[in-house]
Amino acid sequence: GEYTVVLDYHGERLRAPLVVKLDPRLHPSAADLQARLALQMRIHAALNTLDATINRAIALRQRVKAAIGKVPANMQALKQARAALDAAIANVVQLKTRSSEGTLLFETKVRSHLAYLAAEIDQAYVRPTPAEYAVFAYLNGKARTGEQQLNSAIAAGTRAL
Repeated sequence: GEYTVVLDYHGERLRAPLVVKLDPRLHPSAADLQARLALQMRIHAALNTLDATINRAIALRQRVKAAIGKVPANMQALKQARAALDAAIANVVQLKTRSSEGTLLFETKVRSHLAYLAAEIDQAYVRPTPAEYAVFAYLNGKARTGEQQLNSAIAAGTRAL
């Protein structure tokens, strides 16, 4: 498409036209590009939902962790809630990776697999393959299951607080 680029620096504003085109060496059909975009958007939506749920669980886990020891009457319930949150989070995302070698040491989880699939589809301007659609369906199912487990752990943790 055609755009206008605006650079605003210290009160001076510069404008220039910009045309974004597909690499002229490539000749994908509009339908192939639309199919690619549609699957990318589905993966993005799945990741967005999963990430939001993971973030809620991590935030609650921090609150539960802080409450352990401060609320002796609920100590056992809080410990169980933290364990459930830890397990549910670990089921969908690998948080132990701290270096480039981390992926060799720790199992890759569904959240990363979805991101890898998005990167794979992004490498070419072609219609996604039947295998890519099948992998997305499988991973999306695992992500939904993980979200259900996270939401159950979040509910239990909220009750324990």
